[in-house]
Amino acid sequence: MRQWISLEAFDGSSIKVSDWPLSRKINALAGIGNPNKFFDTLRFLGMDPIEHSFPDHYDFMEEDLNFEENLPIVMTEKDAIRSEDLNHLDFWYLRIKVSPPENLLDRILDKIKDK
Repeated sequence: MRQWISLEAFDGSSIKVSDWPLSRKINALAGIGNPNKFFDTLRFLGMDPIEHSFPDHYDFMEEDLNFEENLPIVMTEKDAIRSEDLNHLDFWYLRIKVSPPENLLDRILDKIKDK
């Protein structure tokens, strides 16, 4: 399987994590059930997150994104979708795309036919 990991912004900007030009130290936001997985993923990708956890399904408000540290803000894709009304603010979200091999469906159908 092929995997793409990028950081995306509401203005349509997208950049591979490996090409991230801003600070590796970031404000990381997560309003999900297990935020530690998100924070661990960011660390695995070479980021240095300052963790900001919120309850699952939290409705972010502009004041939630005001931090003492003037660093890039990165959140989960789920949280970004739920925060579209804040799209005028400068924050990014982590997007992970997975693409199965081109012939995967054919291989599955062949296996089914063989049975």
